[in-house]
Amino acid sequence: VSAVDLSYDDAKMLAAAEASGEAVVYLDSDCEPDGPWHRELLAALRAHPDKSGVGGFTRYEGTGVIPALMSVMDFGFLFPVRERPLACYAFNNAAFHRRALIECPIARGPVRCGCFAHAQALLRRGTPMMLAPRVRVFHDLPPIVRERTRQGYDTIGACWANPRLPESRWLRLGIFSVPLFYAMRVALDWKRLAVGFRDLDLSVPGLCLAITLAPVLRLLDTYGMIRAFLVGKDAPAWGGLESAT
Repeated sequence: VSAVDLSYDDAKMLAAAEASGEAVVYLDSDCEPDGPWHRELLAALRAHPDKSGVGGFTRYEGTGVIPALMSVMDFGFLFPVRERPLACYAFNNAAFHRRALIECPIARGPVRCGCFAHAQALLRRGTPMMLAPRVRVFHDLPPIVRERTRQGYDTIGACWANPRLPESRWLRLGIFSVPLFYAMRVALDWKRLAVGFRDLDLSVPGLCLAITLAPVLRLLDTYGMIRAFLVGKDAPAWGGLESAT
């Protein structure tokens, strides 16, 4: 199935539309499965016939503080790593009951990937995604500047896509809300690091260093947040600032 010129979410939905089986399973090309990935993912899906699907645990490859910290920043919604309903899932490591995905498709929005807004819609329907903690993949570590600025943009885009979020009320402050979003993200990083550092193979000294570095890296996010307010919600989804290197 050709996905040339399609957005990330449109390509995923095209796959679901063209499929003929009962399950649709997604793995991105920059992710390496750990163990018998597809069998464990399908087993988790079969264990939840009344849910929309299951999402596995994704983290960035590599050892040390930076891959662990970036994993928390980008996939922090997967912590704690235990079976539970997901408020957001990683589309690079997920499986759906095809009928559920067709009935509640991913809506187009001002972000590159609408998995957060989609997971919220599934929660409201009473058929959430479930975390399958044993289903793990290692994601290539992306360029830090590009990823952080894109994620900052998507922080604002998520509020445009889902005005029900508590922090969406800050949008009325415009660009002056950036410090509030920044503080919220740093606080979440610290909380998720404390809960999940062992799942990331971090030592206690590594945890302390990650806690120190989180506010520094999150400063890059503020560039993307500011850009979001400058271009507005009707602009095309943005892929982040490329670093000079």
